[in-house]
Amino acid sequence: MTNSIKNLAKRIPGAEKMAHALGLAPDSLKQRMFLLDLLPKNSIGVEIGVHLGDFSQKILQIVQSKEFHLIDPWKQETSDIYGDALYGGRAKEGQAEMDRR
Repeated sequence: MTNSIKNLAKRIPGAEKMAHALGLAPDSLKQRMFLLDLLPKNSIGVEIGVHLGDFSQKILQIVQSKEFHLIDPWKQETSDIYGDALYGGRAKEGQAEMDRR
């Protein structure tokens, strides 16, 4: 697979899943970091799916938003289909773990 195809795969929606399917396994943080350079400085923004806020901090540092809204239900999903999710089976302490977040 050429570098140009790898780079393209990192810049399209669903790139991480596609890259894994292609055996490229990109660094997901690098994938998201290039997006921050595209956002206007001193803008109003929102992050949906905050988790622990690590990427939120990077957004604030790079974009320097004048207003920034963080949205996450921090609700554990107990269905088996969420067994590998950070908000599902990987939340070993259940909703108590999510509440601490």
